[in-house]
Amino acid sequence: MSGNARAGIGRGTRRRYKARVSDDPGSMAQAERLLRGLNEEGAAPLELVDSLAELARGGAEAALLGALQSSEGDRRLAAALALARAGLAGAATSGTVSAGNVSTGEQVQRALLAGLADTRSDRRWAAAVELAGLLAFAPAALQLLSVLSREGSPLQRRMAFYCMSRAGAGEEAVLLDGLADQESLVVLAALSALGRSGGISDGALASVERLADDHCDSAVRRTASEYVRRLKR
Repeated sequence: MSGNARAGIGRGTRRRYKARVSDDPGSMAQAERLLRGLNEEGAAPLELVDSLAELARGGAEAALLGALQSSEGDRRLAAALALARAGLAGAATSGTVSAGNVSTGEQVQRALLAGLADTRSDRRWAAAVELAGLLAFAPAALQLLSVLSREGSPLQRRMAFYCMSRAGAGEEAVLLDGLADQESLVVLAALSALGRSGGISDGALASVERLADDHCDSAVRRTASEYVRRLKR
């Protein structure tokens, strides 16, 4: 758990939550108690994810699946992060179906995608890390990210490209669309993803060279220039 994630809750509260996990012998009851307590005592959802993931591995998966249906965004995100961190989201993509005939894997992916729009950076980046980890065995997640990179808000578009960058994934056509984005931060994220994609076409290289020469933002020009230099070594 990162320092930023731990910053939202004090040591005393952490000890009380750990006690709740250890004192109650029923994993389901423990998980439900933690989920109900997300907004108590100023607790941050990220602070509870590791405990929830441990409980899910111990048989409390159903409680987290129920939380994916919650109307509360923090509860949905905490459940999705815990399922992904427990290694259960990938297994669920193979056909486990819940309400509305939507697979558990899809529900996890949608909750994590929604997390990319969170204005709180710790939650946003936690969702990005778990989504990137899903891309290796959940092709549908990459398709959803590709759509988000084109149709989402500037923040969502940027985070979608950073997910692709972390995973070294993304179709070149999608990444090139990102290079043409009107938002400089999105362009920088798309450049990062392109740089980790394992090789680009001559046409894509030409697009990066144009950014290095002509883009209105100096940060984009510098980043693109450095990328071109690395490719031509």
